Parts: sequence; C-alpha cells; structure tokens
Amino acid sequence: MTIALGIVVAYMVGDGGEGLLDVHLDRIERHTRVPYVIHGSATRLIASSRLRLEQHPQVRLHDLPPTSLRGAEEHSGYLEPLVAHAIADGATHIAILHVDSFPVRDGWVETLVGTLSNAVAFATIEGIDTACLVFHRDFYLEHRPSFLVARETQRSAAYAAFRRSTGVQLHHSGTGFGFEAHQRHLSWHSMRATSRDRSSGAAIYDDAVFHLKGALSLTRQLEQGGRSPETSARTRPGSLGRLGSRRFERILRAARAVVPSRLREKVRARFPGSASRFIDEPRVLWHAQARDRLLADPDGFIEQLRGRG
Repeated sequence: MTIALGIVVAYMVGDGGEGLLDVHLDRIERHTRVPYVIHGSATRLIASSRLRLEQHPQVRLHDLPPTSLRGAEEHSGYLEPLVAHAIADGATHIAILHVDSFPVRDGWVETLVGTLSNAVAFATIEGIDTACLVFHRDFYLEHRPSFLVARETQRSAAYAAFRRSTGVQLHHSGTGFGFEAHQRHLSWHSMRATSRDRSSGAAIYDDAVFHLKGALSLTRQLEQGGRSPETSARTRPGSLGRLGSRRFERILRAARAVVPSRLREKVRARFPGSASRFIDEPRVLWHAQARDRLLADPDGFIEQLRGRG
C-alpha cells in the first residue's frame, strides 16, 4: 500500500513550549519512514516557534483566520482547513497530532493504517482524541465528518444512542468523527495504553504514539484565570495531587458519566476559582513534572513509561 502522509497539527505554542516542539519534530522525523508533510497552523505561534517550524523542510505553515473562540471550538476551527490543505496536497492518509504527542517507534504509520478498512473508519487514542487520529482521505471526502458535534445535535436521540452504545462521554475535538462513523454503522480502532507507568498522566498507546496529555489547554485555562500554573501547581498540590494522575482521572471520568455536561459548565462558571484549584491545578502539576522529565531525557522517560527504565 502506498502511503503519502499528511500530518496535521494546530500549533499553539507559547513561551516555554519550544523544547516540547523540538522533541515533537525530532520524533516525527526519526520514526516516520513514509513520505510525509506536516501541515500546521501559525495563527497563535510565538515568533521563535514560528521560525523553528518555517525552517523545517517537512513543515508547511498556514496562516488561518484568527478567531475569538477558545478550547475545542478553536482547535477544531484550525483542524478543518488544515485537513483540507493536506488532502489538496495529495495526502492519501491523515494523521492528526498535538504538539505534545508524537511517534515512539518506526512503523507507527503503517501499523495504524493497517487497522483501517471499509468497516473501520479511523484509528485513535482510547476514547476519541485528536492527540492521535489517523484516517484515509476517502473516508473524509465521502462523509465530511465535523470535528465537533453541534450543540443541537448533542441534544438529539441519535447522539444519546451514540453515547450509550460507544461509551464516549467527553465532547471535544474529534468526537464528531466517532458520531459520524456511528451514524454510518462503522467502527474505529481504539489504541490502548501499553505503557506500564502511568502515574504522571503521560502514556504510550499501542507502543506506537506518546501523549503527554493536557499540556496546553490546561495551562491556558489557568493563565486566563489570572493564575500562574507553574507556581501554583508545583507548590500546592494538596491532597488531590497526592492521589496520583491515574486515580484522579478515574474519579473525573466517573463524575462526567453521572453529571450532565451543562450542569458541569454551570458549576465551573459559578465557582471558577474552586474548579481551577481542585481540578485544573493538580492536572497541571502532573503535566509539568512529566514534561520536565521528558525534556531532560526523552529516550529515558519513554523507556521508563514502557517499564524498561
């Protein structure tokens, strides 16, 4: 099978993110053995990161129209035109990554593409996550899935049936691919965490792709609230921080399963400080620790996650 890979990344790299960007680019180059082009957004890049990407021979940056949207809406708004650019450039397959996700072994593309079929629409990290989402151009051109599900559709019986039958609870960028596949009676390949050490929240999936998790979105949430994520999270983890990332995320998943999303949004809007302190800050703590370990010794950290270090 001939593969011409279009890697799509919505780059939103602020101060302090250059080291992570370098690891991301290095691992893509190191482990990708098929022809590839990275199509990235340049809309919210700091000057040094933009220069780094512009100088990379496999990167094509696209200046997309700025938006006041944030979170999943902003991310999805960048991914849609980037995928179109990749397909117009001749990509047979698309791999969406985040700046904090990248391959960790040769053959990662071939392995994930090999899971696709007429009945399997895409491959993605457990649940549905654009930290790694791989699909064939034909699926996208035929069905035109949206990355997000419209709010009115989320209230429909079809969407409720989708959630019941698939177990997908989170609504974020990429959920629309799962909903579209479900409507077409298609399935997808769910990559499972194969790393043995998941105490930091970072994980390796199918022994092929690494994801640091929550790197940029959580930091932006805290900064928008007037907090310093690095200082507050490092110096005051509290009892929640001592739970450990894996148990903490299990608790959050259980809460999401029983508390409607609209109620969660109202509570967060009513008590933004408490939500930040008890939900966001512990997660940023684990991210900051994992990121520091990754940047200090990428090979060592990845092997430690695999249980070999």
